[in-house]
Amino acid sequence: DEPIILYNAACVYVGLGRYDDAIRCLGTSMPEGGFLKRWATNDPDLDPIRDDPRFQALLRTAHE
Repeated sequence: DEPIILYNAACVYVGLGRYDDAIRCLGTSMPEGGFLKRWATNDPDLDPIRDDPRFQALLRTAHE
């Protein structure tokens, strides 16, 4: 339930090619804090899912 743990899990899932799991973790973690949105916007670990419409929707709806 810790946002930073879920964010880090998402990064690991991306590295493993488990994009659905990564999106799920980000969807749970990003509403909890704007600092995660800022990280997700620039984190190269998330580059493989950057163009995914679900990822883009998360960025639009995450708190600042």
